[in-house]
Amino acid sequence: MEMEPSRATYYRFVTLALITILLALSSGDRATLSIAGPNMSKDLGIDPIRMGWLFSAFAWAYVLAHIPAGWLADKLGAKRTILGGVVLWSIVTFLMGGVSWLSSTFLALLILRFLLGVFEAPVGPAAGRIIAAWFPASERGLAGAIFNSAQYVSLVIFTPLMGYLDHRFGWEHIFSVMGILGLVFAMIWGATYYAPGSHPKVSQTELDCIREGGGLVELGSTPSATTSPAQGPSLADLAELFRSRP
Repeated sequence: MEMEPSRATYYRFVTLALITILLALSSGDRATLSIAGPNMSKDLGIDPIRMGWLFSAFAWAYVLAHIPAGWLADKLGAKRTILGGVVLWSIVTFLMGGVSWLSSTFLALLILRFLLGVFEAPVGPAAGRIIAAWFPASERGLAGAIFNSAQYVSLVIFTPLMGYLDHRFGWEHIFSVMGILGLVFAMIWGATYYAPGSHPKVSQTELDCIREGGGLVELGSTPSATTSPAQGPSLADLAELFRSRP
């Protein structure tokens, strides 16, 4: 049944749920080393100093990549930037589970942790664009609070899961399972996220509510095929203008 154009919808909160899950996943993936570390360091012979390097590799990459990540989110839009980031960091996470097969395990882990930081950096800038587009100013504080709470929700959900995987199957499966979860989410994101102006189900009432409240509903939207960009006057218009002058 087709939704009436005037019916109120709340797809902005569905979008908020998506980016909250996104941040929870990214926080969980960066915490994989914390859970896998004790048993992994024993199996691979990684001493505490080199383990510190692995933790700092992510932090340095995450900080340094934020500015180019913000530029990328502005250039490509939030949907494509996040989709690419999730796919790439999930693959990196999955690959960490196979480093024991390599001769230079520490170097491989160092590179992968650095790449994880690079690919996770777009989450914050892109989510900021999404909140600005989907929420009126009166709701952005609440939306931002719910979004940022995902970092702690992630610890509640994923830490017990990763602990169980480590105990029951081995530390390698922490990385493989978290990587697969990320790829599943990437498919969900690609199929369900839209900018407000391009969303196929959002009502005009909700769009008006967001727009009137200061939301940038056209941010990231695809122009309709029935509309064309604004153009200047044609030559015929200018000729008519001059003929009509006294």
